[in-house]
Amino acid sequence: ARRAVETNYGHGTAELTLEAHTARAAFSYWEGRFATSLEHILHARVLYDKAKHGHHCFVYGQDPLAYGYCYGALILWFQGYPDQAEESATRALELAEETHHPLTFAGILSFVTDLYYHLRDPATFLGLAERMSAVSTEQGLSLWGAWARSMIGSAKCNLGEQDEGIREIEAGLEAFSSTGAAANTSYLLAR
Repeated sequence: ARRAVETNYGHGTAELTLEAHTARAAFSYWEGRFATSLEHILHARVLYDKAKHGHHCFVYGQDPLAYGYCYGALILWFQGYPDQAEESATRALELAEETHHPLTFAGILSFVTDLYYHLRDPATFLGLAERMSAVSTEQGLSLWGAWARSMIGSAKCNLGEQDEGIREIEAGLEAFSSTGAAANTSYLLAR
């Protein structure tokens, strides 16, 4: 991603530069380098033009603007700004819905659901996880559906429904594993 930003920046390839900044923002977020991630998110926001880049979700698999707001929301929470995090998450959901792109919408729902876990709002956490489950089922997105099921279980545990919650978490993790995915399973178990 770093090479893509360096190679494309200033060479008239705004589409690739936008995607490179989006990738750098994501990598930096997962590495815990939040300031760097925010820098790339802001670069992507400046470059993004819906008329020119609205098709990116169908070409590259996700909407860069929606994901930028979503990563930004989680970073804001980690930095101690929960109200701003909620505002950014709301904007991410709005943008994701506008794309009419199921993978973008399911992914953004996952991140926003996770934010409400951190915000200790189990009712909203559960509602978003159920929404993610519905979208995933409707669109045949088994990985996101499995993730949603585990999140539903976690929310139910937080709401005092431990037995049902644990069953949902276990079923979700089993379904998640059956997709071949392994990333973040320890994170789900740690809840």
